Amino acid sequence: VPDILDACLALAEVDPAQGDRLAGFLTELPPGQIQSNIVPKIRDQSWAPEVFGKWYEQTVSPQVKAAITRQRKNGNFNV
Repeated sequence: VPDILDACLALAEVDPAQGDRLAGFLTELPPGQIQSNIVPKIRDQSWAPEVFGKWYEQTVSPQVKAAITRQRKNGNFNV
């Protein structure tokens, strides 16, 4: 996960509107650029379920889908 994501998440905590913008950016990423290690990194964000739902519908890698499924089974969100 790029270091810039930590900065973006910190900004999102201070300003929820920035969280919405970050969610919009993440949902627009090409499926090939989405890696499974981002899933646990953003799972606690209020906007994460929407992002995960969109990713799950896309042709993301099996590893990303598995990471999303694990989070769902752990009760962290619903897809």
